[in-house]
Amino acid sequence: MSAHVLSVQPAAQCGPGPTGFAAELQMVVGGQTYLLRMEILDYHGPGDYSVPPTRASMRRAVPGSDGGFLPAVSGDVSVGSSQSSGHVQLTLGTSSKTRVQGTWACS
Repeated sequence: MSAHVLSVQPAAQCGPGPTGFAAELQMVVGGQTYLLRMEILDYHGPGDYSVPPTRASMRRAVPGSDGGFLPAVSGDVSVGSSQSSGHVQLTLGTSSKTRVQGTWACS
């Protein structure tokens, strides 16, 4: 599937916290709602973070639905100076064909 996501909404915490940085964003792709989760445990402010050790994943928002959980196996997560937006470039799952890339924002 190839799609252009026009709107992303925060679905949970989005920004720095006591254990690092986390963002969970909800988006619609191909008529299905997905959640993109990013976790930076060794967060030290705005910048670029590699996957791994940064964790990222995408899953359908409806529990038990097809498509399941796709962890990021490579890529990077960028956090901008506002700490509420940035850029992602991720390869998900075991297939190098599943990718997510673009800008993200918590607003």
